[in-house]
Amino acid sequence: MKLFLSSPCLPLCFSVSVVSPLFSSSPTRASTADVFSCGSRAGGMSGAVSALADDFSAAFYNPGGLALATRTSLSAGLFLAVSQLSVNKTDPDIRSAFGIWFGAALPIPLGGPLRDRLFAGIAYYHPAKSLLYEIGGAYDDLSFALFQNRIQRDIILPALAFRFADGWGLGVGANAFAGASGGGGAIEGPSRSLEASTEIALTTVVAPVVGLRGRITSGFDFSLFYRGEFSVPFDITIDSRIADRVVKVHVQSRTLYTPSVWGAGIAVRPSSRLRLALDGAWEQWGRFSGSVVVIDGQLPTVGTPPVATLNPPQSLARFFDIITVRAGVEWDVYQSTRADTRLSTRFGLRVEPTPIPPQHGATNLADADKLGASLGFGLAWGPLRIDLHVDAIWLGTIRIDKDPARLIDESTAAGLQTTNPGYPQLHAGGSVWSGGLTVTGVLP
Repeated sequence: MKLFLSSPCLPLCFSVSVVSPLFSSSPTRASTADVFSCGSRAGGMSGAVSALADDFSAAFYNPGGLALATRTSLSAGLFLAVSQLSVNKTDPDIRSAFGIWFGAALPIPLGGPLRDRLFAGIAYYHPAKSLLYEIGGAYDDLSFALFQNRIQRDIILPALAFRFADGWGLGVGANAFAGASGGGGAIEGPSRSLEASTEIALTTVVAPVVGLRGRITSGFDFSLFYRGEFSVPFDITIDSRIADRVVKVHVQSRTLYTPSVWGAGIAVRPSSRLRLALDGAWEQWGRFSGSVVVIDGQLPTVGTPPVATLNPPQSLARFFDIITVRAGVEWDVYQSTRADTRLSTRFGLRVEPTPIPPQHGATNLADADKLGASLGFGLAWGPLRIDLHVDAIWLGTIRIDKDPARLIDESTAAGLQTTNPGYPQLHAGGSVWSGGLTVTGVLP
């Protein structure tokens, strides 16, 4: 993390010791459900399953699909993602993501008018090495914003669904986690040593997930879904008094951002062996401008002026809303009713425009229009189902020339003097590969 000062400041051991661990410059990993997939059946179809999913993945794609489940299912799986991205001929050092999925979908055993009407589900993802990995960067850092700023974390998605008619379900769920807020301070004690204190509170962050699933005919399903805006806020105030000097620093960041998503999907079954699916979504990225650490406050300085003011050097451009399209095919290449066995192959495609505005100014948020393709296989054998998938996302190569008039001149010498790492041109591209295995058991 970088601090931007309007004049030289005194060393502040306490402030650095508090702020630095909270915003490490270490690489980060992206959230699997939002960026990649939730489960390997969905992964093999590029996520085009809002009108098909009735297992634990419905808690993310469309909770209404839980109401179409006929039996209890329990799932567990593995996920891995590897980055092959580069920006200005350097490796952004996005770590490989590895984690474990757990999930369940089940009818709630009630009698009377609610019999076979209420259903519950949950999807839970746990990264292998951390509960939450949060990072905020400087405004001019070279970064792939949609991968580095949507941080890997535990994903908890509980959901309930109500079957209000045969083949029709309405569901509601929640994307839940916690943010952090609070403060800290330090004063000189009787021995002139620093006595520090901190008070950090975890605040609940919940975003709704709502879905409607309908079966028009035995061969045609449709879905409507909404996922609310989600982000984890970080808001810390440091208020200290050192040698009769007041130190005030306010640190804010907004990470793990996912926009509000409005979408619809259809699934068509031309035959008992073939399923075709198509999803479209409107992603409201326009409310976001990147997970940049914002610092303001005052620090004591030597000389005049007596204080230095901390501020972001310039405002950040808002992102654009985008329309994404996903398509998937699931084909049962082998079926045996005698052995209750089915072998399926899956294909998927997705198109995702970039929501990030052209980076002609001081910021260096690398991204491009993306094309994704996936391949998957499924084996159903009695009550056991095993799904495998591999997915690739390709980013188009971008070359953006910087506008010198929009950069900060860091010297009074003739010509532009800047340390902006994206100057004179921002050049980025590459791919991200992911894959996974999900095992599901269906109870009698």
